[in-house]
Amino acid sequence: MPKKRTIKGFKVHRQDVGKCHGKGTRFKDLEEKLRYCLIGRKLDLLEEMRQKYDNTENPLYAWLAYMIARKNSSIKVTTNGKTERPIKIPHWVLKYFDDTANVLLDPNNNANSDIPALLGFRGRGQGSLFKRFWNDNIKEWAVAETARMLREGADGNKVFENVAKEIKKQFGQDYSPRTVRNWYDQERPS
Repeated sequence: MPKKRTIKGFKVHRQDVGKCHGKGTRFKDLEEKLRYCLIGRKLDLLEEMRQKYDNTENPLYAWLAYMIARKNSSIKVTTNGKTERPIKIPHWVLKYFDDTANVLLDPNNNANSDIPALLGFRGRGQGSLFKRFWNDNIKEWAVAETARMLREGADGNKVFENVAKEIKKQFGQDYSPRTVRNWYDQERPS
């Protein structure tokens, strides 16, 4: 088995360096491969945030996408001699900010205007947008963790209990093993 190197918490096989990835991209070293993988994941993550924003109309996804893009906007990638910054604030986030700015700065607003509503934080549905945002993310994490544990051969009867305990530990939220099982049954990866 080839030796593994750990770079900033990621294990990368030496044999992967120099191999083609995707459309023939070759990596000269582990750092370049890692940077390529991280950038690809962040771009996927920004698209995922857009889809969640479109589906839920929850502005917290726009704010999260802004934060991810802003924190990673200094990453530079050189391909074929051209240096670029592939992680930019997505157009849909800028549109949300533009629309919100127009609403906030409307001359008809007054001291009694409902600022959260103007920012899009008055949604329909059960619970606050913050609670729904965190519940959606915890649910997504729980389904992925359950799938990972089952794939690795964990005892099927204990998995849901273990994931519920891990949710409590990681997020400070109490969910029953039955809830975790229901989430997994609804969202089961194919």
